[in-house]
Parts: sequence; structure tokens; C-alpha cells
Amino acid sequence: MGISHFSGLFVLLCVGVGGALLTLAGEHGFYRLILPHIRRQQNLKYWLHTSQKIHRALNMTYEDVKRQRAEREKRLVGLKREDYGFNPA
Repeated sequence: MGISHFSGLFVLLCVGVGGALLTLAGEHGFYRLILPHIRRQQNLKYWLHTSQKIHRALNMTYEDVKRQRAEREKRLVGLKREDYGFNPA
């Protein structure tokens, strides 16, 4: 194997390290400059709420699902009674 083979590998290594450093600089700039600006805006605060709903949906147990379904049915029964003018109090 000649020097041209190893010089090509060295160039590829330098390109890879340079790309990694550019990616690192881009991520650092995003988290330091852009993300705080997005979080401060009033109309873009829904992203955290959406991610929490996804997390909850993926990590619910069967008991949580049953409890949530019972609460939803209780609310629906209460709404139907109010629609028909039924007031127990």
C-alpha cells in the first residue's frame, strides 16, 4: 500500500472531524440562541404539552387507561344530565 492510500484515509478522517465540529457548533448555536427564543414566544409553547401527551400515551398502564376511561364516562354522564335540565342539587 502506497502513501496515496494512507493520504486518502487521512483526508477522509479530517473531513469527518471537520463535519463533526461543524455539527457540534450548529447544535450549540441552536440550543444557546434559537431554542430560548422559541421558548419565550407565546404562540409556540404548545410543543412541550404535545410531547407530554405523547409520553403519557406511551407509558400508561392498563389501570391508568381504565381510570381515565371511567373519569371520561363520568364527565359524559354529567354533561348529558345537564343537557336535559337534570340538576340533582
